[in-house]
Amino acid sequence: NNLQMTSSWNAATATLTVQKTSRDTFDTATFERFLRALTFNNPSQNPTLGGRVITVFATDAQAAGPSAEISINFVPVNQPPTVLNLNTTQLTFTEGDPPKRIINDFAIADIDDTFMASARVTFAATNYEPNEDILNCTLIHDGISCAFNPQTGVLQMTGNASIASYQDMFNAVEYYTVGGHSLSG
Repeated sequence: NNLQMTSSWNAATATLTVQKTSRDTFDTATFERFLRALTFNNPSQNPTLGGRVITVFATDAQAAGPSAEISINFVPVNQPPTVLNLNTTQLTFTEGDPPKRIINDFAIADIDDTFMASARVTFAATNYEPNEDILNCTLIHDGISCAFNPQTGVLQMTGNASIASYQDMFNAVEYYTVGGHSLSG
């Protein structure tokens, strides 16, 4: 059908108004096809939670008909944080060296959240020496706990805190080896 229509969106009232511009008859079947073709899109990467309700009503030359509601169950999808600008230059560590920071000035980005619940730093299994290679948190703050497992080579950070706090914690992680230098001196 070549029915010609115009539409306008009023963001302040969240109202889409559609009017026919041709002299063609706007029969019920055409209106139903039009309604079935409507789509919903929320382009936000951090949308407001909760349901959405769309109210539809038709008006003829005399009056508006009763409204009908369409409910939309809006389910947001979590976008996990990503590590940016991590310096991947190989760290040189000589036996006997004091502990060295392994991460310097990198960033964590999360487009739909400003807090994190946990993070970890791990050794590659192919070159890790259990109970000798050690990662240490030299900064503990904002309720983030930090624990290193010397058997697995995993440094686990846990606690609901800001991304900035986690970045500070990462930037304070040091490497040392028990064979070369211990924390006890």
